[in-house]
Amino acid sequence: MRVRAVVATALAIGSVVGAPAAAHEVDPTVRTVIDDVAPDVPGLHVEVATSVTTQLVVANDTAQVLEVLDDEGQPFVRIGPDGVEANLAAAAWYLANQPFGGTVPAGTGPDEPPRWARVSAESTWGWFDHRLHATAVTVLGEGRPSTFEVPMRLGDRRVVVRGHLERRTTVPRFAAALRSVPDPSTQLQVQLLEGRAPGLFVRYLGAGEATVEGADGEPFLRLRPSGAEVNRRSPTWLFSAQARGEDLGGVVADPAAPPEWVSVGTSPSYAWLDPRALIAEAGDQAVEHPWVVPVLVDGRRVEVAGTSTASVTPLEDLARAPGEETDRRWVPWAVGLAALGTVGLVLLLLLGRRVAARG
Repeated sequence: MRVRAVVATALAIGSVVGAPAAAHEVDPTVRTVIDDVAPDVPGLHVEVATSVTTQLVVANDTAQVLEVLDDEGQPFVRIGPDGVEANLAAAAWYLANQPFGGTVPAGTGPDEPPRWARVSAESTWGWFDHRLHATAVTVLGEGRPSTFEVPMRLGDRRVVVRGHLERRTTVPRFAAALRSVPDPSTQLQVQLLEGRAPGLFVRYLGAGEATVEGADGEPFLRLRPSGAEVNRRSPTWLFSAQARGEDLGGVVADPAAPPEWVSVGTSPSYAWLDPRALIAEAGDQAVEHPWVVPVLVDGRRVEVAGTSTASVTPLEDLARAPGEETDRRWVPWAVGLAALGTVGLVLLLLLGRRVAARG
């Protein structure tokens, strides 16, 4: 499939409507599976991806516009040949761009006329559809199947994505490591933030300028003595901003467009989740994924290189001490600690942003 692992989307925050999704969204023992897309339309690709939690990702290579509908039948996103549009009057648009649920602005709801705004030049989009998340642990714990449906409309045809949640017998484990960093003469300091979606923290101590390239070769981040700026047109920035719950301001994601630089702090440092370091789950064997993040330091090209690794561990082994039988009472604690890795990564990123702002 041509679907990207995760594609960032837009977010705006206003008055509180509803509560965040349950904490089980980071339970690594639960897998989200798509059973079918009915009808099967050539050129329409749907899959599940995971960054900080589960996303639904769609690539629409047809000549028609695909509308994704909320539970009340209101379209909240359109994906077509001319790119992606968001319905800013739909509450689902805002909630679908917050990994664990949250807030929406006033003036949204099924009675509001649609307000469409273009948010991407591509025909691929990913969002945190909480219909894939609801009551996962409670339902699975009681032994009943947990299923979901996501209704869509392609032209005048109804399309439904159906799937289910299932309990794993193994738990995915992810690790990341730096293989090389620029030498000290570049005045770049690099720190890796491990997690399911690894991140980077970069600080520039030089007197010139350091520009980090995005995954599509576009300028993504610019560091100067006066502070840090991000290119809001960069898909790499959008990927990270979605997971962090940042306001994207309705900017169209387009790596070929001229950069739109926005200040994100008075310190020449920044932390972000990088899609190049994201790795799919492993099968029976450990999988390694090398990645490279280019940086231009005063016109000199240098690289930050690393490796992400995915492996699986039998659920019982998480609670088994050497030479002892498994005590299943400890399994939930072990799983909880594994889940905290993802939440901790997001908190680290938010802390990094706050430190950068303080300068």
